[in-house]
Amino acid sequence: MANIAVLIISDQTVQNVQFMKEIGTFDKYLFISTQAMEKKGCSQWICNTLHLQENQIQKLNVNEFEPNKIIQELQKHYHENDQYFVNITGGTKLMSLAVNEFFKSKPNATMYYLTGKNEILNLNTEEKNKLTQKITLTEYLTSYGIKINKNYKPAYKEDISQKIYEKFIEAEQTNVDNLKELRDFIQEKNKNAKKVSFSELPCLAELVKNFEFSPEKPNELSKKEAEYLTGKWLEEYTYYKIKKHLHLAEDSIGLGLILQKSDIKNTDNDFDVMFIYENELYIIECKTSHLINGKNNLNEYIYKLDALRKEFGIFPKAFIYTLGNLPTDEKQPQQNQIKDRLKFHNITLITKNEYNIENTITLEDWLAKLNTNSL
Repeated sequence: MANIAVLIISDQTVQNVQFMKEIGTFDKYLFISTQAMEKKGCSQWICNTLHLQENQIQKLNVNEFEPNKIIQELQKHYHENDQYFVNITGGTKLMSLAVNEFFKSKPNATMYYLTGKNEILNLNTEEKNKLTQKITLTEYLTSYGIKINKNYKPAYKEDISQKIYEKFIEAEQTNVDNLKELRDFIQEKNKNAKKVSFSELPCLAELVKNFEFSPEKPNELSKKEAEYLTGKWLEEYTYYKIKKHLHLAEDSIGLGLILQKSDIKNTDNDFDVMFIYENELYIIECKTSHLINGKNNLNEYIYKLDALRKEFGIFPKAFIYTLGNLPTDEKQPQQNQIKDRLKFHNITLITKNEYNIENTITLEDWLAKLNTNSL
């Protein structure tokens, strides 16, 4: 007698990974797939994520529009002495219905469905339970054929980014102007330089003093230090806040990730902060300002984030954390435009202040809400 996991393969590969982590190890795995899914590599992504051996896998490549033939193929591979654990969450509706139709009357089959709310439903008993096994960030990404080329560790301690945040929020115009001057210098005027000396950019002395930042070498900033001061500090600040407030393990959160879709060259994309919470993926882009040279780039950030997150399944939650100011209540047309774009793309804007705009929330309120919802 063998314990066999039955999986319907689709673009939403993580659901099958979560299912197998939750139910346990199996002797064999029966993948019900299609030619299109195999061409994409979806089955292989699942195998890579859970380190399944090729001799454990049996694949049924079916026509998703021929449910009766799917049932016929299942009959050929069915054995009364084996125990079947069937996940009907994946696949097309017709595939799921066919698999359900075949196994629902079998006494040696237990049927499951993942609700998408960190729950698993036993269809035999109609018992619903929270998922007890947590999926890691690497497992989530690997299940979608995504390779992590880089996953940075914070370059500085938490108190340094906290201090810069406090100084930045004070919004002294001198700090804003000095940061802009530094950003322009390293991104446009001297982008290949490995350091910036105080003599080259006199505003640095004042900026470093105001932020209470101590460079490794006196009277100069390395390229890494300059990039940190012009924005990476906010990524680290966000990383520390989320990790601490949600009590995340190291394997549940990533910082400054460079990701690549498997078998596709030149597709590296960078993401500021990613984390898994309650088995869901959260993606956050951090912006010290959405105004660049007087131009509002918020719409561009929304479009880009919405396009990129589609590579991570249908459930990822996307956020833009900006310290820039949004239109006040007196500017209703501008508020409505932001609200409509955020709602249309299902993106939430995390802000430093409260605004009377839907889909916006402060970082503190958002973290408190996440903690409350998980109880």
